[in-house]
Amino acid sequence: MRVNISYSAELDEVPAELSRIIVDTTRRLSYQAASLAQVEELMTKEEGVDNAAVVAELLDATRQELASVDTRLSESISILGGYYQAMTNPESLTAPAVEDTTDALIEQAEELSTQLAESREELEEIVSETDNGVAAPSEDTTIAEAASDSL
Repeated sequence: MRVNISYSAELDEVPAELSRIIVDTTRRLSYQAASLAQVEELMTKEEGVDNAAVVAELLDATRQELASVDTRLSESISILGGYYQAMTNPESLTAPAVEDTTDALIEQAEELSTQLAESREELEEIVSETDNGVAAPSEDTTIAEAASDSL
């Protein structure tokens, strides 16, 4: 299972971190190229068909590693994009103002309070109907039976 790990680095350290990732990726790709050369060698031998299971395992391992490398390169592009943005527009990296966050939380609380009041009113109506002689249907009573009983 893949998980995201994040950590901070000084802005001037980002190119070195990206370089480290690229060096690791290059090493992994070189290893996979050697693995594919081994597959080619196994398949060109006369007993190539006899090596089918080994070849299949090597190909699957290569495919999985290439998918992992693809993910790593995609993450590198994302890191590079963040680095570029920080270098070209450092103001965009500032945190939102506390007032903006507070206003949004107050608005959400007011919406929840309104929804709660509406639910409370609906519940009170149901209780009132039940208290006024309208029997609430039991679990065994169908909707049609409850409707005919109230008529």
